[in-house]
Amino acid sequence: ESAGSPVTVSRGIALYVTNLGVMVAVEARTGRVRWLVRYRQWPSPVDQDILPKPRRRSWDINPILVQGTQVFSAPTDSPFLFARDLDTGAPSWQLRQTAAKSCATLLGVTTQSLLVTRADGVVALDPATGRQSWTWRPTGGDGVVGRGAVTRDGILVPTRLGLQRLAPDGTLRVT
Repeated sequence: ESAGSPVTVSRGIALYVTNLGVMVAVEARTGRVRWLVRYRQWPSPVDQDILPKPRRRSWDINPILVQGTQVFSAPTDSPFLFARDLDTGAPSWQLRQTAAKSCATLLGVTTQSLLVTRADGVVALDPATGRQSWTWRPTGGDGVVGRGAVTRDGILVPTRLGLQRLAPDGTLRVT
């Protein structure tokens, strides 16, 4: 099957996605379970063979991201990106990943944008609603490769032709 997500700790709460249908929040100091939720998964492939068929994937293995009291997770075994309340696990919104060409990666989150990369570019979502704010696509047949980074000054996106630097609004910065 799949490995779980890296553990994220925020405000004394450890967060973990199993990538097998469950997300959990545990008090880091005491080990007490704060909340545990099941999420919608891709159906398991049914086969008569002794070896299981691999499950469909929409997402790379991603860390759980936190902005304020919002938690963002994108399990490998689900077509959805989930936003939840950090304290209760209550759902805020969910968004189906529609790009079939490649798995998507959670790049980072700022107060204005939740950033997702795919082979064809970067998508910025409003963290409060999940609505798309802007997109950036490489030009000239270039494509995104690997995991980038979000810094105080902007967004770093590795492409086949080099490292691209975007402003927080998604415009390309020439360096």
